[in-house]
Amino acid sequence: MNTIRASTKGLETIDRLRQQKGWNRQSQAWCQEAFTTVATLRRFWQRDPIQQDTFIRICHAVNVERWEEVVEGAIPASAVQLVRSDGMPDVSIFYGRPDELAKLTQWITTDRCRLIALLGMGGIGKSTLAVRLAEQLAPQFELVTWRSLRYTPSLEKLLSELTQLLCERTDLAQSDTIEEQISSLIEGLQRHRVLLVLDGWETVLSSGDFAGHYREGYKSYGEMLQRVGQEGHKSCLLLTSREKTPEISLLEGQTAPVRSLNLTGLGEVAQEIFRSEGLADEEQWSRLIQIYRGNPLVLQVIATFVRELFGGSVTEFLRQGGTLITGDLNYFLRQLFERLSSLEMQVMQQLAHTQEPMLLQQLREALPDISNQDLLGALQSLWWRSLIERSATGAFTLQPIIAEYTIHYLKWLRDKEE
Repeated sequence: MNTIRASTKGLETIDRLRQQKGWNRQSQAWCQEAFTTVATLRRFWQRDPIQQDTFIRICHAVNVERWEEVVEGAIPASAVQLVRSDGMPDVSIFYGRPDELAKLTQWITTDRCRLIALLGMGGIGKSTLAVRLAEQLAPQFELVTWRSLRYTPSLEKLLSELTQLLCERTDLAQSDTIEEQISSLIEGLQRHRVLLVLDGWETVLSSGDFAGHYREGYKSYGEMLQRVGQEGHKSCLLLTSREKTPEISLLEGQTAPVRSLNLTGLGEVAQEIFRSEGLADEEQWSRLIQIYRGNPLVLQVIATFVRELFGGSVTEFLRQGGTLITGDLNYFLRQLFERLSSLEMQVMQQLAHTQEPMLLQQLREALPDISNQDLLGALQSLWWRSLIERSATGAFTLQPIIAEYTIHYLKWLRDKEE
């Protein structure tokens, strides 16, 4: 668990707010409000490190608006520049993710990771989580900047924008070659504490090939990633991607300055989506979450569908049987499947038709025309795309919506050819 302590100036702010509440420094009322103990409050005032979640509750109890600004090492809000760009999601509606936020916060603020990949299937909430994280950690940085890769800018263009942004602070020279531009970027990351978020890394990766292969003309993105992960600096590059990259796989480790986090579904907190849509049959909501694996985008689409076509009745929707795929989901899933290689599709087809988890040996026997090396490569690629799951026995399987759509997609391809 991440531990933090208040700065001297931060304690002055908290002390002033504490007096406004009429509490002393070890008030029982404060303990009750913050769900903590007198001993922990005493450690807080002694500036001993305490668990982050407890620290936050202590601050919120006296109405500290931004707890991040009273933490030791925080940069004054007036000195922080949060540079937004087109495509930065709105996070006014945000569900759960306390564990993920805590882990990422520890990696960035305590472990000082230089490179972090936030991975997961489309719609799982990577970008939303990245925005919330960036906003929360802004006081820890001199500059927080967000760049969307949705329109696949060339690395030259991206680096030019970033170095110009840093040049306002460092007088770095504008460079001509890619190598020099990357060097200038890293020099800026060395001189200043910067949080750089690159959203949608999969757009610079190729379709029709195994995961992690770069599009023609975009291989230099991988070179930048490798150098940012390997070379020393005091900043952090956070990328979001539907696919893992080989640079992350080679450099990451539990104690290394390069890490990755695979984002999974929301779990029961996803019920808030159904509640906001006014769905009925609350006892069935958990089943719906399980079927669609807690994917917030998918659940939002399904919730709207249930409200519009079934009057909000989840029971009536589930009576239709199977895993229903609406028109909106069809478009969303087709984008995922169009990126797959032919070998990956063969594996997906086998898993979908078997409808049972399959061990590696069973897959080898069912797909004798695929070499062992190609089969392992296809499985790793599907895992990097978050499209397959593994059971407790080590068998491979597909989540229901992916299995259902695999059959649908293959039928659509056949009909298209006829």
